[in-house]
Amino acid sequence: MKRAILITGALVAIGGSAFALTKFVDRAGPNSAGFAPEAGASTDYVVGQRVTARPLGAATPERWVQTYGVMRYRFEDFGDKRQLHVEPLLVHARNEDELLLTTDLVDAAPSPDFSTVMHGGLDLPFENNRPQRGPEFGRTFSTLGEKIDAAAGNPWVDQVVVPTLPTAIDARVGATLELAAYRGLSAMRLRVTHVDDDNILLRIEPTADTRALDMDQQPAELRFVGRMRVNRHDGWLESLTLVRRDVVERDGRTLAIDRITHAQRRADLTRADARGLLDPFRGIGDESGREIELPESDRDSAQPAPAVDDPQLDKARTALSVEFGQLNLHLGLDSEQRVPLFTIALRDITFYDAAGHAIDPPIVFQTMLPAYDTQDFDDGRMYSYLALGDDPSVFDQIDHAEATVTYRPSQSQYLTLPLDGEAHERQHGKAKVAAWPDPQQPDRWWLRLQDSATVHYAASYARALPGATVMADIAPEKPWYGAGAARLLTQVDNAQADVRYLRVDSQQSPLDYPLERTDFAEPRTYRVTFERRESP
Repeated sequence: MKRAILITGALVAIGGSAFALTKFVDRAGPNSAGFAPEAGASTDYVVGQRVTARPLGAATPERWVQTYGVMRYRFEDFGDKRQLHVEPLLVHARNEDELLLTTDLVDAAPSPDFSTVMHGGLDLPFENNRPQRGPEFGRTFSTLGEKIDAAAGNPWVDQVVVPTLPTAIDARVGATLELAAYRGLSAMRLRVTHVDDDNILLRIEPTADTRALDMDQQPAELRFVGRMRVNRHDGWLESLTLVRRDVVERDGRTLAIDRITHAQRRADLTRADARGLLDPFRGIGDESGREIELPESDRDSAQPAPAVDDPQLDKARTALSVEFGQLNLHLGLDSEQRVPLFTIALRDITFYDAAGHAIDPPIVFQTMLPAYDTQDFDDGRMYSYLALGDDPSVFDQIDHAEATVTYRPSQSQYLTLPLDGEAHERQHGKAKVAAWPDPQQPDRWWLRLQDSATVHYAASYARALPGATVMADIAPEKPWYGAGAARLLTQVDNAQADVRYLRVDSQQSPLDYPLERTDFAEPRTYRVTFERRESP
């Protein structure tokens, strides 16, 4: 009977981090989640690592580095040897000053071994009951780590994940698993927090005995929180977010060094919507304030204009273009119709060459522009794609495309939440919005907006707020991590939820803070063709 591989050590941190144990079992029990894919099975992940350094207590990092991209993992079983083959399909790295490296520049990288890995991939074999790596891995990534010069760790290393549950574990809320080492930390614990027919959700947490194994000197303070969601049917990781903080003394200063690791499984790299962006850190940046002083208008009492029920997108103006090294799919909208931002997505996309043959170009969805194009910004959407490998010549073979466009009819309404001396909450199904005064600082309030699969909250500009200052993407003092990290953790906790924090400062009290709630209905679908044009 073929043995299933169960990996004890959810992430393999190459270069400096210890591996947890690995064991082989015949088969996972009925209440367990095991990793036993068929030979040749593969899956893709959008991955990323962000490292920031800031003086302790400061709001804005003085230094940051991030890497992100797409990794393809393939399980290989040679009978006497089993391994995960990791193929980097796309890698980007940048810091606060410049773009450091992209996939098409790997041959110019300071490490020739890195070029070898990028062209041929790397293997994580299972031998002697643990994944093994050769010494060339250290040379490959250490050289690039020096080039990136992150405040801690090596982003190239830290974004390489072994995408499966760490060993078989009872599918029971409260079940725990002790790990001798995990991600450069000793004495870590996994704890099951949620089980359903499809997923197991685990928290990854330190214990009283946790110490840093990847630092020469123990940090003055070490914090860590992690979430892992695993598919019970095939054992592959669905999503992962890890957040770590080290407080260290350097050059006479106390610094807080934060590391965020994120991995998200992608069944279809071409599926496009406003939330599935390639860069997992886009939109979770540092806090920024803005004054909100809007004049009173008749929108104060009126409700939002209704969204269109059927925008007839199969009759919309469309185009396919290639410019600035990316491929764009353009979808026009009627300016007389209200189509909220998050209501349209593209899926089941088929690309064709000039002879009408279906082709499978190596591309990935990157981002969305809420306009038809960048020339006159007519109403519409523009979905942009990058070539895997950053080689735009792969776009030359694409003549046109067909896609299923989904539209979610919605209904919005304005509401307000009091900002006074008490806590207030409103709930709509699984969605919640809450506000409470800051216990430490007067004239300050916190708002927490938690969406669900069918409800979305947003700040509204229908009511003037003279003198109020609103900070977005910033979390309260508890939890210790920022709002951006909280959002990524929440994405693992609930794939349908989105949590955001706002901080409001105002000397006016009580204050009715304006919000907009959008309720979504079942989606409509359209089959749409995008013809290639030199200019959309």
